[in-house]
Parts: sequence; structure tokens; C-alpha cells
Amino acid sequence: MCDCLEAIDKKEWKDAWRPIYEVLRAVEEGSAGYLKRIAVEIRDPAVVILWRIASQLPDLAERAPGLAGESACPTKTGQLSN
Repeated sequence: MCDCLEAIDKKEWKDAWRPIYEVLRAVEEGSAGYLKRIAVEIRDPAVVILWRIASQLPDLAERAPGLAGESACPTKTGQLSN
């Protein structure tokens, strides 16, 4: 993940790719709790992305109520459903 973060920083794409950048940081830290540190307008899409690529993170269900079961899946609008 570090290589991806470095590439985004090097190309100065951090602002344009902010939700993905923050997801990569959360995965690197091994905790969805990392997303508590970012603004909600970035956090909401980041949680959806994180669920799709790293749903095994232990505290993801805590950050996104309704995502605890395997059948749970966020919708495209960011709303969480079971």
C-alpha cells in the first residue's frame, strides 16, 4: 500500500483521489477507525470503498453499522443496507 500512497503523493493526486487515498491509509494501518480522522464528506465514500476492498478489517462493522454480516453491502449512493 505504501507504494500506492507514495505514487499518489508524488503525482500530487491526493486531493482528487482523497477517498481512495484515505482508504489506502486505513488499510495500511489495519483499522477502519483511521477514517474517524477525516471529514464526513470524504469518510462516507471511503467507507464504501473500504468495504469493497478490505471488508475483513476487524473494526469495519463498528465504523459502518449494518455491514457486520457477509450479505451486507453498501449501495452506490453510500447508503448502507442489509
